[in-house]
Amino acid sequence: MNNTIFWILYAFSLLLRLYSYVMLAQALMSWFVSPFNKLYVFLRRITEPFVGLFRPLSNRLTSRMGMPIDLAFLFAVIALQIIAAFVDFLMRTVWTAGMLP
Repeated sequence: MNNTIFWILYAFSLLLRLYSYVMLAQALMSWFVSPFNKLYVFLRRITEPFVGLFRPLSNRLTSRMGMPIDLAFLFAVIALQIIAAFVDFLMRTVWTAGMLP
C-alpha cells in the first residue's frame, strides 16, 4: 500500500514540476512572441486557470501601491513551489514509513 501511495505522489510531483516548466515557458514567451502565437495561446490556456486564482490578490496589492505590475504569476509560482515541497515531504514520509520493518 505504501508503495502505491509513493508512486502516486511521485507522479503528482512530476506533474507539478512539468506544470512549473509550462508556466515558465509561457512567461518567457509573453515577452518575446505575439499574443496571437498558437503555442503561446495554448500555454496561456493551460496556465491561466491557476494564475487567475491569484489575480484578485495581485490587483488588490498593486492598486494600493500604484504599481502597474501583475504579480499574479509570481504568487502562483510561489504557491506551486509550496505545494511541490509538501508533496515531496509526503513522499519522503511514505518512503521512510515503507522502509521500516
